[in-house]
Amino acid sequence: MTRLVKYPLFILGFLVECFSTYSPFPVFPPGEFFGVPKEPGLKEMRVVHGWRTVDFVFPSSSVRQALIRTGRFVPGNAIILDADFWQSGDEERIFVTLPKMRRGIPATLATVSQHICLDGSPKLHPYPDWSWQGDNNCEGIVSAFRTKIDECGRLWVIDSGVTEILEDANRDCPPKILVFDLDTDQLIMKYIFPQDVLEYGSLLVTIAVDNRLKHCRDTFAYVADVTTYGLIVFNSRTRSSWRVSSNYFYPFPLYGTLNVAGQEFDLMDGVIGLALSPINKYGDRTLYFHSLASVREAKVSANLLRNESNFEDGHNYVSKKFYITDEVRESQSVAQDMSKRGVLFFGLLSPVSVACWNSKLPYVPFNIVTIAQNNETLRFSSGVKVVRKNGVEELLVTSSRFSSYFLGNIDERDVNFRIFERNRA
Repeated sequence: MTRLVKYPLFILGFLVECFSTYSPFPVFPPGEFFGVPKEPGLKEMRVVHGWRTVDFVFPSSSVRQALIRTGRFVPGNAIILDADFWQSGDEERIFVTLPKMRRGIPATLATVSQHICLDGSPKLHPYPDWSWQGDNNCEGIVSAFRTKIDECGRLWVIDSGVTEILEDANRDCPPKILVFDLDTDQLIMKYIFPQDVLEYGSLLVTIAVDNRLKHCRDTFAYVADVTTYGLIVFNSRTRSSWRVSSNYFYPFPLYGTLNVAGQEFDLMDGVIGLALSPINKYGDRTLYFHSLASVREAKVSANLLRNESNFEDGHNYVSKKFYITDEVRESQSVAQDMSKRGVLFFGLLSPVSVACWNSKLPYVPFNIVTIAQNNETLRFSSGVKVVRKNGVEELLVTSSRFSSYFLGNIDERDVNFRIFERNRA
């Protein structure tokens, strides 16, 4: 088996920090933190927004009440899973996804509005508007897990098409990619995945967007199928897609039991975390990925993924060129993203934390640095994004009480969903 890392690295006895030789941040031993965080254990990460439960900006109070009466809106049933940030001039917007895990979630993609609930949390405004929302609206957005905003101001949405995922798991519509122009909020591309790239029970949850040429004319997207353990590659120029298989997309049974701040549950999910490296000197990028039920990181050349002939007839003819680490991280991880400097950011479930790793260094515990740790506020980092704000990369982390939500014992008196930002990624 080919491995990503073979040898540990010791550099004159000094702790290697994620940011290599260029870093504005000092390094401290584990458990020590710098700055004066607003939450214990959060290194220069601040809470941007927090919610006990989610509410929306409805056309009127009577519409809201009608939706509640008919069961189309069940307060307390929505979960915020992912967030993204966009800035144009003085305008700033935060997008959030609310996959339809349970019934009664009226909108699955929204922006954070200026309307405030009685508890101080902001209401959500469906994006682009209410006409796009609905369980059986296959022309709209059915159930979105995650998004990605690219450098051309395009919002890429992966719509799973599956509702009531933790209840009956209804396939209301085929999964698709939707791309919106954020300057106009108009749909500029829609791609419905053909059946031949899907399996029975496919659940598409994460998207990574690979732009190469100027003006984003050569764009590919990589989509994680978390339940049937595959990766789907989409070529936007040819409007075609193909499925990629690898043993590394599968869950590892030893890590199928998750323990989050003392709450334990089983979730045998496969590939979920995707992150693209910067373009290297050979004009290629690396796709880093991992399964939820795993403590190892894997990688593959994006150029190999972009060549459909490598995966014809359901075979992986380049399987030997997929690599996985010998070394492991402390626990399972959900979302991840990589900065332009090649620093991988990801959440850890136990201890509940956010960490980073400089991809120029070996993937060993010595080189994995904790940047935030808090059992109460970080719980389940289901969204991790490196975004640009005022021309500088920032870290955006979405955390939720997913373990409580999954087990059906979420406490609406607590702050259950938070969006954090860190000023330098």
